[in-house]
Amino acid sequence: LVELATGNGLAEVCAGRAESGEITVGSRAYHVRGTVLETGRTSTPCTVLVLRDITERRAAEDELLRVKQEMETLA
Repeated sequence: LVELATGNGLAEVCAGRAESGEITVGSRAYHVRGTVLETGRTSTPCTVLVLRDITERRAAEDELLRVKQEMETLA
């Protein structure tokens, strides 16, 4: 997944430097949230990742920004 994703969100979350981030895989955008689990069985903690598809939200945000900029040029 790290090799497929663009943006540094996944690496930051996996390394524990960020609690969440955003990545793009192909044409889809995802919000990534990570939680470190201490299992007690090994000295190496595990990170659980949850990915949520935000492609449609991001497209809507882009459209709102485009319309806002268009309206500002008319004012």
